[in-house]
Amino acid sequence: MGQEDIVKEFRMEAFSLLSTDPRKAIELLMAAARRYEHSLTVANLVLNDIIEIAGRRGFWDEAIWACQKAQELKPIHREAYAVQEKVCRLNKAGEHIEAIEVRMACARKRGDQMALRSCGDKLAQMGEHDRAWRAYNEAASMAMEQGYHLPSVRMSMAELLIKEGKPDAAVEILITGIYEAQKMSGRVPRMVEKDLRKALNAAGINLRLKRFRGFADEVIVACKTRGQQYAIELFHERRKKEAS
Repeated sequence: MGQEDIVKEFRMEAFSLLSTDPRKAIELLMAAARRYEHSLTVANLVLNDIIEIAGRRGFWDEAIWACQKAQELKPIHREAYAVQEKVCRLNKAGEHIEAIEVRMACARKRGDQMALRSCGDKLAQMGEHDRAWRAYNEAASMAMEQGYHLPSVRMSMAELLIKEGKPDAAVEILITGIYEAQKMSGRVPRMVEKDLRKALNAAGINLRLKRFRGFADEVIVACKTRGQQYAIELFHERRKKEAS
């Protein structure tokens, strides 16, 4: 069996342990990295596995070790791994917001709107809603400047608004996401439409009731054919009617 096949077996065994014994999984990957420290497979796969798995589970020493090895084996990507090492060290020290800010600075430099959105999600999970909102807005603006739409950002924004007790605003944000998607790609992801239905329910439009059946589709079609503002007005008119 060749070196590459053995490394792959290490990875398969490690992944089989992730749900039951993640530390053991990381130890197996580290053993493979040490055994074949000059292997391109290790450099390209195993070290990244360790960084991701250890980072997700808070095993910062192991993640830092993998970042350092990656800088040695992949000098062309040394700067990126150095940033990851810095993030790991900040997290290890409990400086979690600072770690996210380093990631955001790196994402800005790369023009990576998805990474910015991910940072926003982490901030939202930490209860840093204002910071999260700024990250989401930045991600959305970056995507639009690059000629893309980013429905996941609008979905994250809506989720945050619902948590803050602002379901009407969540509906408006998702309508905006539908409008952007339709305008820029000619199609709307089902996940956005699904989240709109959740937001409408949170806003008091019980779509299970007979009088509301089809209303979500009505809003979606209105947004696609008559525009974002018309769809938002349609929603508010229905809300006002139900409240009276």
